[in-house]
Amino acid sequence: MSWPGPNAKGFLPSRLAGPMGCLPQWSSPSEPQVAHFVAPADRSMDRCHPRLHTRGTCREESIMRRSLPVLLSAVLSTLAVVGLHSSAAMARPAAAQASPGQTAAATSGTVAHTWFTGTLAAGATRNAVWRNVLTDHAYHVSLSPVGAGTSNACRFQVTRVWNEQRPEGNKDFWYTIQNIGSIACAANVIVYRIPGEIVRSTGGIAPGATKQFAEIAIDDWKIYRLGLLPSGSTSSDPCKLEVTRVRYTHRFQGDVATVFDLAYEVKNVGSITCQGDVVLGSTPIEHSWSIGALAPNWQRTEHWNNAPAATAFVPGVQPSLGCELELTGSHDVQVINSNGTVEREVHLTAKNVDTKTCDGNYTLASI
Repeated sequence: MSWPGPNAKGFLPSRLAGPMGCLPQWSSPSEPQVAHFVAPADRSMDRCHPRLHTRGTCREESIMRRSLPVLLSAVLSTLAVVGLHSSAAMARPAAAQASPGQTAAATSGTVAHTWFTGTLAAGATRNAVWRNVLTDHAYHVSLSPVGAGTSNACRFQVTRVWNEQRPEGNKDFWYTIQNIGSIACAANVIVYRIPGEIVRSTGGIAPGATKQFAEIAIDDWKIYRLGLLPSGSTSSDPCKLEVTRVRYTHRFQGDVATVFDLAYEVKNVGSITCQGDVVLGSTPIEHSWSIGALAPNWQRTEHWNNAPAATAFVPGVQPSLGCELELTGSHDVQVINSNGTVEREVHLTAKNVDTKTCDGNYTLASI
């Protein structure tokens, strides 16, 4: 697939001086069209399997497939704090098993910026940038489409994200959004920062080259987002780095315990050799449902119904034991149902990148 480059035409407002959520002031059409923000179709395309529905919403399934020690710890912790108060407490996703310190760290992220795209033609793209990123956060973009018709959905997708260090040293977060539907419509954009920490340096990467990395034994109650802090820009050329693939593996560690690993690729999408630090951000899983069996190299798209329009969602996947899965895409849809109600859907696409038939779970966190 050919991605639009960092200079692909989108739009260019002048720097914003107003509060978050204000509409950008557009520059003249002759200027490069990019958005600058500065820190102080048919529904049959995808499916939601009937067994995943409960009152019109994809049913949340238990994600508490854990090794025995973790299960015992979770049960004892629950008994000590609340006793056998109700079965509802036990139905919470695994985030409820975290220690207070873990939970506070995972849920302390904030909205960095919100804005409105205005109407985009079907197939049109738009680039935007959030300037001067925090170095201990990863950034995530969520879209809430607006303008669906009674016979056509409004579909938007974040098609690409990358990070850049400008010649003066400041670091920026870039992203491309696209109207992937069949009608002209718009979207509300939420840029969210997820707390994390630097886990490694990429070392030098030549222009166009890619390096592979892995984070071992990550927490299985979290969804992860990767951020990049490029360095090595020159007086005339920025350093540009992009995470191009993210894959999850579920494997045994020892005789009983099982762990998840996160593998990813970092590509130099600039014109000079440079490097960067990797920030691993995370947020607790809140919803999980089955992907179903996938043959090698097959992928499947399903969706979460009735998603609140003002909520940012972070998608992920969790493979079953002995399997490797990749989240190859996600997008947001607004539909108008036959009864006139307006609904937002969050669509996730999982691919089996293993050599055998595998299954697992789609996962979602809401912000």
